[in-house]
Amino acid sequence: MTDTKPASREDELITWGILGTGSMAGRMVSCIRAMGGEVVAIGSRAKNSAQRFANEHNIGQTYDSYAALAREADVDAVYIATTNDQHFQNAMACLQHGRAVLCEKPLTITVEQTQALIDAARSARVLLVEAMWMRFQPFVPLLDKLIDEDTIGPVNLLEAHFSFPIQEAPESRWYDPKLGGGSLLDLGVYPLTLAHYILGAPQTSVAVATLASTGVDSQCAVSSTHALGAVSTLSCSFSVAGAAEAMIAGERGRIRLTSPFFHCPKMVLETASVDAPRSIDTEYHGDGLECEIAEFHRCLRESLLESPLMPHADSVAIASWRMSILEQIGIRYPA
Repeated sequence: MTDTKPASREDELITWGILGTGSMAGRMVSCIRAMGGEVVAIGSRAKNSAQRFANEHNIGQTYDSYAALAREADVDAVYIATTNDQHFQNAMACLQHGRAVLCEKPLTITVEQTQALIDAARSARVLLVEAMWMRFQPFVPLLDKLIDEDTIGPVNLLEAHFSFPIQEAPESRWYDPKLGGGSLLDLGVYPLTLAHYILGAPQTSVAVATLASTGVDSQCAVSSTHALGAVSTLSCSFSVAGAAEAMIAGERGRIRLTSPFFHCPKMVLETASVDAPRSIDTEYHGDGLECEIAEFHRCLRESLLESPLMPHADSVAIASWRMSILEQIGIRYPA
């Protein structure tokens, strides 16, 4: 059951602060405004970058540290778009000052940090949501319906892959272990999240990886068993230009999530009883980030402490799975 706070704020304008000035932060400003929110504050590690971002996006309040925004900004919610290594510290500061938090995936690097954030959010009675935008996409309830209707039979196999080439550079956030780099944390979280959503937590997992010269994984593959004998095969890579596709199969057929599967524009249903594949349109207008913002606004207005579409328990379970994979491939991130 999702915990709630006592009061509702159905008609109030929701004000936002943004931590980080990268491309995701810029996208989120536009999407928040498209969904009726107001972005009033931007925080960066430097005054100049905060001011540039504020000028570009017409934001009134600037802060030259993340901690200052968390402490001083008059906002209802904060979107965290900093590098992976900073998520925990940034989110914790916001929660301790009563700001609702939408934090980019992965919520944190370790399962212990993830649980600590959830405990802090519950203690402060503040909304905390991991921004795994796939879980809020319109294709998800349609996929649920196909599986619940036993269209393909019990799901026995799931494959999901996400890769795009990124040239290795030690100073890049993608490859720097101090910034939480590596293909698993940035790309692999999508296949893991899909597999966990459909099949539940793994019972066993075997992982292999290619490591970059910096020590993070440049590509990773994971084969796992799940309840009732189901199997998942997942991969991610900075080394290849592969398709971001997924396939969910049972004894009577399969469902393909076309690329990019994490916000797929079309599902294709292929069953033994029907000659021609059935195409299911899941296209939507807009960026796609609007879906998670709409859900976050709903949760905040209804005084929820977590989203039922991406509950805290799932964030913890996926973080635990991710850590077991990192342990197998020999990666430990700096504290």
